[in-house]
Amino acid sequence: MKQETIAIIGVGATAIIGGVAAIAIVVTMLLNLQSQVHDLAAEVQRTNEVLVALANHRHDADGAATFTLPAD
Repeated sequence: MKQETIAIIGVGATAIIGGVAAIAIVVTMLLNLQSQVHDLAAEVQRTNEVLVALANHRHDADGAATFTLPAD
């Protein structure tokens, strides 16, 4: 095999390995983003539950507000 052919194969292999590494990095970043979105969605859901509890408050006989907060 000619030296030029070997060099071309080497460059191609390096490009493929670099591409695979780049894909692995992107997948890792996407998984991290997915986890952050899931956490944020859970926080929004909890905030909505608290807001509903605040909106649905009642007052006892003495006029004090009573709340029924959802369980954690």
